[in-house]
Amino acid sequence: MRISRRELTAVAGLVLAFVLPLTVTLLLTGSEAATSKPQTKPASPPMHRLVLPINTDDPTTMRALISTSLNLPKYYQERNEPFTIEVVAYNAGVHMLRADTSPVKDMLRVLRTVNSNIRFVVCEATKLGMERQEGRPITLIDNVDLVPSGPGRISNYRKPAGPTSGHDKRISAMTPHRRLTRRTLVAGLLGAGALAAMSARVRADGPPPFATVRHQFIQLRGARPVPSVPIPRLSGGAIDLTSLRGKVALVNFWATWCPACRTELPMLDRLAASDRRDFEVIAVATDRDRSVVAPFVKALKLRRLAIGLDPDGLVARTGAGGQADTPFALYAMPITFLIGVTGQVEGYISGEADWLSTEARRLLDYYASAG
Repeated sequence: MRISRRELTAVAGLVLAFVLPLTVTLLLTGSEAATSKPQTKPASPPMHRLVLPINTDDPTTMRALISTSLNLPKYYQERNEPFTIEVVAYNAGVHMLRADTSPVKDMLRVLRTVNSNIRFVVCEATKLGMERQEGRPITLIDNVDLVPSGPGRISNYRKPAGPTSGHDKRISAMTPHRRLTRRTLVAGLLGAGALAAMSARVRADGPPPFATVRHQFIQLRGARPVPSVPIPRLSGGAIDLTSLRGKVALVNFWATWCPACRTELPMLDRLAASDRRDFEVIAVATDRDRSVVAPFVKALKLRRLAIGLDPDGLVARTGAGGQADTPFALYAMPITFLIGVTGQVEGYISGEADWLSTEARRLLDYYASAG
């Protein structure tokens, strides 16, 4: 049977109409699949973060810890795995890192020379308690960092860590490239708008930032009311914190042996001399020897600041523990607590702060308008 030219033309048209587009589609699909094929990268070795706690002043235990710190790096270096070691000293273990009482200072120098990946930290609450008990500042060995709580630091290491930056990069490499469509664009804009609105709401609900080089204002969750314990006033009489309801108040805890207090107290004195009627500043001395407070205040020429006395720790407690049932925990020295107009402790900042700055004024204005 002979095929006419018209029939050949029809068959060729069918091929061009169906087979060719299908072939092109398959080729393009295969090319796109090849292009979007995940580029697997060899997994980077995990970072091992090791914490070694020390809470005893026993020299044998200290030497054993140092020996462990010397031997651990060999294990990870043989496996080419990165690592860091952090020694956390708290309670009596702080003596290990004290410049005046450490029985292992020479061994610590050797350890630092051999292992540069080691870090030493001291519980600031323990250090503050020692300083208060001994009535003098404590000097630590060089290159030691402070953390608010030693046990808290150790607890943070036990929590599962989130994704690292290397993990994020692997996820990004495994994500296929997608064209920007109208639906994607609209969804992205809606998501960005929702995120911006949520961020604005968070900023509006929280206090403005106030920080120093080392510390920042910490807003307390579940604020507690101020204690009803009267605070003896240096000039006579007593200070009743419960009577300050309706005002914003700063309650600063300090000591004569604290160098940072010498810097901060004059600023608080100038702040107390302001004309704000909705604001009070109280500075409570924690020295056990009351006789040293008055000469210190006179030397700094503090004239407008209300000076309270708490030598027995009835108003403030040392660190997270302590016997006094009070919201004033001395995590550092100095430390300043902010009391809101409702008579509750709203937050605190450790260390000396610039209370004459614009950021400080914004913080105080925020809580003054919160009532």
